[in-house]
Amino acid sequence: FAVRARRVGLSLGSHLRPASPYFMRTRPLYINVKGVPKVSQNTFGSGSKVLFCTSAASKQPEEVIEVRHEQEREKVPGVASILGFSGLIPMAAGSYGAYFLSATQASLAIYYQMTYGVVLMSFMGAIHWGLAMSQYSSVSNILQKPGEKESELKELLKPTNKQQIARYCLSVLPCLYGWGLQTLPIETAMPGLLIGFVAQLIGDVYADQKGLVPTWYLKLRIPLTTGVLLSLGVSYFLLGTNKSS
Repeated sequence: FAVRARRVGLSLGSHLRPASPYFMRTRPLYINVKGVPKVSQNTFGSGSKVLFCTSAASKQPEEVIEVRHEQEREKVPGVASILGFSGLIPMAAGSYGAYFLSATQASLAIYYQMTYGVVLMSFMGAIHWGLAMSQYSSVSNILQKPGEKESELKELLKPTNKQQIARYCLSVLPCLYGWGLQTLPIETAMPGLLIGFVAQLIGDVYADQKGLVPTWYLKLRIPLTTGVLLSLGVSYFLLGTNKSS
């Protein structure tokens, strides 16, 4: 009876606990392991779906060519959360100034907000430069068992050359794009900055699906980007009023 009561309590607790979106709890990783020796279902665990290469003659699976693994997302580090949300303060301050200050000061607030937005977009891109330099891939972490030494299998599952090139481009292009925006009138540059942040988020989602960023990264990235877009959106709306013109 006690065991049953405990199970009921756990069941009730899971239903009462606020549910987070599925994509915020896990992420699917499609791992191309064609040609990698000694890869089996046990390598990735019971939560993985393994696609085999089948011989036409024997109709028997010969080797694994792709694995779909559901990876649990880690908790966002406390320091990253504090510093990340602190970075929204200048954004919110710009929107506050655009609404409450006089016309001249409001225009300056929006200008400073956009300048900070360009810096922030460059910083977000630089994250991928560091990950590319370290050849980070959480796919290797999936295969690496606790206490296991470096193996040939882990070496083969490092990021591909195409992924590394995409990483370096994703780190540099936001900086160049933001620099170009600063040469445009504020009425044109502000929507361009909004588009830039959305495009950068799409690139980060792609990197997440390929296991090229830590599992907790999107859990922090999405709310921060939402805050940035809301702040810039408010300021852009105020550009059309007499207050900030």
